[in-house]
This record gives sequence, C-alpha cells and structure tokens, in this order.
Amino acid sequence: RILIATESVFSMDGDVCPLRVIVELAEAHGALVLLDEAHGFGVLGGSGMGLAEQENLQQRVTFQMGTLSKAAGLSGGYVAASRGWIDLFINRARSFIYSTAPPPALAHATTASLALIRSPKGEALRQKLRENISLISSGSTPIIPIVLGANDVALAAAASLEKDGFLIPAIRYPTVPRGTARLRVSVSAGHDREIVRDLAGRLRGL
Repeated sequence: RILIATESVFSMDGDVCPLRVIVELAEAHGALVLLDEAHGFGVLGGSGMGLAEQENLQQRVTFQMGTLSKAAGLSGGYVAASRGWIDLFINRARSFIYSTAPPPALAHATTASLALIRSPKGEALRQKLRENISLISSGSTPIIPIVLGANDVALAAAASLEKDGFLIPAIRYPTVPRGTARLRVSVSAGHDREIVRDLAGRLRGL
C-alpha cells in the first residue's frame, strides 16, 4: 500500500502542511497517512494535540507520531494509531522490539506533561506563545525562518545577534537548499515579551 508521510509543521520553514488535502488524496487512493507532529504537538489544536486535532482529522490520519523532547519537555516519542496497527508494531517493528523500554518515571512524567498541555494553564501558555509569535511573524507556528541567502551573511548575522544576547542559529546547506541560508528563530511561551519585541526590531534591521 501507498504511505504518504509528512510533517505537520515543517522544521526549517515553519509552514503547515495542507493536511486535509493530503488526507482526502490518501482516501481517494486507498493510501495510508503518517503525520509527524514533532513541531505541532503542544502548539496547535484546541487542547494542544497538534495539527490533526486542529483540523479535526485525528480519526482520518492513520499514524500520528511525534517527539516528547519539545513541547512536553521530556525525551522519547510516541506513535498513535488504531489498536490493530499498534498490535502489529509491538509484534513486528524491529526498532521497537530491540529497543530498551523507557523507564516508568518517564511514562509518569509524560502523563503529567499531557495533563498540563491539555489544561487551562496549557491553553494560557499557548496563548502567550501566539502573542510572542505575532511580534515577529504573521504565521501560526513558533519556527520563524529569516532567509538571508548566502552562508557568510547568515553566519555574520547570527554572530552579531549572539553578541547582544540572542542565540539564533544560522542554518546552511545541506540542512536547507543552497542559497537559502537563514536564521532559524524559535519562539517559546517562556520568552519575555519585551525581549521578543527587541529581537523583532533587530531582525527588521538585517
């Protein structure tokens, strides 16, 4: 069978995939959909469960996976699917069978993190994140690329910002295509609003 794999939020451009179009295409051709919510989990959706939740497509995405090392603040990851698929993975997926199981403490911490993400406090944090994003970008995700083109220009800009206390990495080929070197801004709810505003001013001057 055909498997369509996509990220929900693309890690270097910060844009969002056309998930509904992808799901409808998959259904029309009997294909499976694997959605990587690494950068959407904890950020998008009414309770922070990602783009599939935001688009009300959770029951139509075959596999929803993600990491616990970003919004959840932990380590490891997850795969969500129907009971049949999960049973198949448990019994046939070599990378799962031959991996060391995570410690019980991590499972407990994940449960606590999920509760926080879904809680009113979690929504308040997402609202603060959206406000911080809006100071720099008109987009909806915390990954904000500032494309500068040449490697040396991006490196010089990153070095200049670091001198002023802003750690913004310069991303170059082969991580991104040649000629699209960029600063990769990653905003969080933990950033002070005035600091983000100051950064926005610096970025406009590049």
